[in-house]
Amino acid sequence: MKPEFLEIRLSIEELEQRYAQTLERHPRLKQRLEQIKRYSPNRVIREIAYFERDIVSQGVMVGSQRYFPEAKLLGSGKHGLDWAEGPARVLHTGKPQGKFQHLQEITFATQKGAKLGLNQMDIFPLPPNSSAIVYLLQDEQVVEVPATHIFVKVYANGKIHAYPSLG
Repeated sequence: MKPEFLEIRLSIEELEQRYAQTLERHPRLKQRLEQIKRYSPNRVIREIAYFERDIVSQGVMVGSQRYFPEAKLLGSGKHGLDWAEGPARVLHTGKPQGKFQHLQEITFATQKGAKLGLNQMDIFPLPPNSSAIVYLLQDEQVVEVPATHIFVKVYANGKIHAYPSLG
């Protein structure tokens, strides 16, 4: 078996393990994953990225309450994975701006929010393997530093607003 096929198989298996509960609750997502397995290697890599964002957007269930990340965190919204305006915002406001780098960080925020409960907020230390960043203004230059904490706010409907911070 070629190495790239082995890596893809491992990646799909990791997804199945990491998101087993979500896949059980959403048969449509499980069917989509089975379909992705049949794609060419290049297409599988691209589709897995989209698929994982869809899974993370589903959030987690605690009892009958769904907790889910704001859509903008999964895209180019403020603090989101594809957000590019952080440095410009720091220059304009002078305030630090956190940015997520990986879906696992947003999943972490969602899990922490679910433990907090509705209408709550708190700050948590990020796990050591996090690559979330914070843009800061130092000597009139924007610098990028590793985030150490995450701010999490849970709205009444279970939507989670979060951003990386320095504590």
